[in-house]
Amino acid sequence: MKFNNELFFEAMNEIAERNLLDRDELNKIIENAFFKTFHSKIDPDARLELFVDFKNKKFQLINHSKLVVSDDEYEEKYRSLEISISEAKKTKKDIKVGDEFSEEVDLFQNTKFSSQVKQLITQIVREKRKEVVYNKHKSIKGEMVEATLLSLENNGNAIFKLNDDTIAFMPAKFRNMNIKLNIGGKTKLYVEDVLEESKDSQIIVSNGSPTIIKRIIEKNVPEVEEGIVEIVKISRIAGTRSKVSVKSNNENVDPVGAIIGSGGNRIKSILEKLSGEKIDIINWSDKIETHIANSISPARVVSILDKKDEDGNIIKDHKIVITPNIHQTLAIGKNGSNARLAVELTNTRIDIISIDQANEKGIDIIWNGNVKKEELSQVESNSPKSKNNYQRNAIKKDKFDFDSDISSFNEDIQSNENFGDYNDQISEDQDFSLSEEEIKQMESNFEIDKELLDFGMEEKDESK
Repeated sequence: MKFNNELFFEAMNEIAERNLLDRDELNKIIENAFFKTFHSKIDPDARLELFVDFKNKKFQLINHSKLVVSDDEYEEKYRSLEISISEAKKTKKDIKVGDEFSEEVDLFQNTKFSSQVKQLITQIVREKRKEVVYNKHKSIKGEMVEATLLSLENNGNAIFKLNDDTIAFMPAKFRNMNIKLNIGGKTKLYVEDVLEESKDSQIIVSNGSPTIIKRIIEKNVPEVEEGIVEIVKISRIAGTRSKVSVKSNNENVDPVGAIIGSGGNRIKSILEKLSGEKIDIINWSDKIETHIANSISPARVVSILDKKDEDGNIIKDHKIVITPNIHQTLAIGKNGSNARLAVELTNTRIDIISIDQANEKGIDIIWNGNVKKEELSQVESNSPKSKNNYQRNAIKKDKFDFDSDISSFNEDIQSNENFGDYNDQISEDQDFSLSEEEIKQMESNFEIDKELLDFGMEEKDESK
């Protein structure tokens, strides 16, 4: 192997550009790699000097501490440390045995040495790149950015390039599958995190974050941007449905009405940007029963009761929600989506049962929901009188499986183990984070380019 200046400088320029390094930083990396390798593998006390001239593509490593020895003592295997007196006198006539001699190091006389230098430069570049990427981009965490899609993987992960050519990574669980992504196409993304310890995939992006909903509403509703209307919390199943809890800081402003807009103009504009995702805007309340009743919307609620254990003790943050018979599946939603969003929005576990089921269990009804006792018959009369007919209509219209949706939701929601799954699907804090295993899998996509490992090297033609 021999050193090729042309290849070396081409590779160094490419490394600097790809890894956001300036020339001074790159020079320090190169110097560090050669000095550290020489000191650890050849001579720990060597006084070295490195000359790197990118303009003229010149490269020299000088060892100023080679020991001059007699011709009889000189051994070829120590040529990196010593020079014979006869050879030294060709350059400096007055030199003596025991003096130090300065000479350029033949960089690739030792293949193992050159290989170790390359590996160390690669390692240092990786570490420096992490530092540069983190420091440059940590301020955009929580912001919206524009990015170009580079690739979509079979497992649903997506790789993007930001406008400064930095790579960003979107795990499949962060994607809104309703939004079509095209290779080479630009799209707006939310920066979930900027990792300090990772590889090229330090920037984690999403198009399914609840914060995206907030940003869209802020841009379309001046009252929100000005702080007159406050978004208290958002729960979201990206691409399916979101619930937004709002309150007004001005008694003369209706928070829900402000977001809906005159004739629904504002909410229409918001929905257009959500690619078919449904959104419920509800009034926040500091009274938990009222907040739960609002969160279950569009279903109506007859009663909200405390859940109790076998000894009759109230279970904290666990409620029984009783709905009109007609609204039970509506309260639960397709695959439990409506109820799961309500759970997230209110931070309360809920068991959803119909009024018939409550009566069968002997539960005393307290009319503290948003359906009054005298209204119930009118609410129920809006459905076919036969329960079986209602089930068929619901399945036909909304594709609900009446029995399985109700039973699976109410069984699972009472299990501590399964309850966590609901939050995992929709929680901004839990869902939009990465496990160690996911980070390792993610990093495997971003190994430094293999061709850079061979920079500055070419095969030596032994026949010449």
